Amino acid sequence: MILAIVASLALSVPTPDTFAEPSTPTHAIELTLDPQGRAQGIAVLEARLVAFPEDRAARLALARALSWSNQHDQALTHYDRLLHGANEQDREALALERLQVLAWKGRHGKAIRGYRARLRRAPADVDARLGLARALRWSGRPLAARWQARQSLVRARERDDVREELAWSYAQVGQRAATGRVLQDIVPSRELRRHLSGLARPRLGTALTGSGNSFGIYRAAPRVRARIPLPGDVMLEAAAGATYLQQGATRQTYGVAGLAAGLAIDRVELAAGAGLYLGPYYRTLDAHARATIHVVDQLHLSFGFRRRPLLEAALPGSIDESGFHGAGVGGAQILKDALPRNVHQLGGTLNVLPGRWGYLYGDAHYLWLSDKNRGFTLSSGLGVDVLGFGRPLPVGLLARWDTYMVGYDTTRTAYFAPKFLDVHSVGPELRVRVWKVELGAAAGRTFPLIATGAKGWFAGGAFGLRTRRLTTALRGEYRADAYYEQWRMWLALDLAL
Repeated sequence: MILAIVASLALSVPTPDTFAEPSTPTHAIELTLDPQGRAQGIAVLEARLVAFPEDRAARLALARALSWSNQHDQALTHYDRLLHGANEQDREALALERLQVLAWKGRHGKAIRGYRARLRRAPADVDARLGLARALRWSGRPLAARWQARQSLVRARERDDVREELAWSYAQVGQRAATGRVLQDIVPSRELRRHLSGLARPRLGTALTGSGNSFGIYRAAPRVRARIPLPGDVMLEAAAGATYLQQGATRQTYGVAGLAAGLAIDRVELAAGAGLYLGPYYRTLDAHARATIHVVDQLHLSFGFRRRPLLEAALPGSIDESGFHGAGVGGAQILKDALPRNVHQLGGTLNVLPGRWGYLYGDAHYLWLSDKNRGFTLSSGLGVDVLGFGRPLPVGLLARWDTYMVGYDTTRTAYFAPKFLDVHSVGPELRVRVWKVELGAAAGRTFPLIATGAKGWFAGGAFGLRTRRLTTALRGEYRADAYYEQWRMWLALDLAL
């Protein structure tokens, strides 16, 4: 390994003739350790290698400096040259550094495979296991990272960097209290301190959803929500807003208020809440309870119960994308008859996220309504990124198939209650990421496969901006077939105070 020994010197960029002695200039190595002088140190080492291309110490220092400067491709080139001809001991050390650069570059899958191969040869290598934990966490797999970090901690309890990596696996999923228990009395890095500070901030968000359908029912629903982190990984949520509904001469406006709390315990999240809808000649309650189990990073199960108005598919405090999916009117066809009806639903959701290249979800609910009707809903979807295949590209093209099925014991005129209906939506979705902005567009065909129904089409678009303190999003969609049309939109803003 190279030791940075002496002093900081003010140097101009040298030429190859500058080097009269073959020894590696230690002042250049020293400069690369300082972010302010790193560019100058890189220039010194590059000139050194022009004069002495076989200087392995200079090449290693340059590879490290380039990786610290986010010049990962150039760094990997130098690591490859160093690996060629290295002895066995040096090869293992160099290979670990190269894997870390791959992870920094975003090539998490390749880095993970390399770390696993190293651990098959040397299961007790703490540095390799720690690198694997980081690569897993950066790839969005905090649970797998947590297991690897725990294994590292068993072998190296005295190492603060191992304990911090274990703490990161909790911090990444928002569990501040668990993070603190892992850190104990060690001082976390600046990056982790800043992340924990962000988790402790209350957030204030607002959203507006709107929808309309071919029965002439229009809905507008502004909402405001405050989220307040409490000790013990408890999140308190308070929401308020209003809903405006209209169908011809029938109009209804009512206020909305809701209170909910969530608790995270390792792989389990518990949530419960209640809401009140209150207006002239209208009053009803909303209540829900849900448990979510993160079996592994790629598999999440959720089970819950909810009592709600027929016309309010989204929770009272929904300002996230679930508000968009619940922006409609629950299948209402005659507003004045649908308003008094409430729904009790029991069901669960399955989410499978095998990687960056796609997703699979399923959702099933059993319904019983206040008018004694019974029914069910089933929805599922599959999306595959045909461009990325796991690589973090700025452009994604997903091939999507979404299915929705619904059935009731008895048909009704107040709301859409078929004996059975299946609708399948198939089409591409384009996603473009530039800086902190994400744009999306989707379109395709709708059709039945089992029940008798009409073919149709859909189209939609989305915009999102995410920074450390601010998240804003806009999404809209239109669907139509021979018998039914619907549009819906969602605009949201969420700010860390």
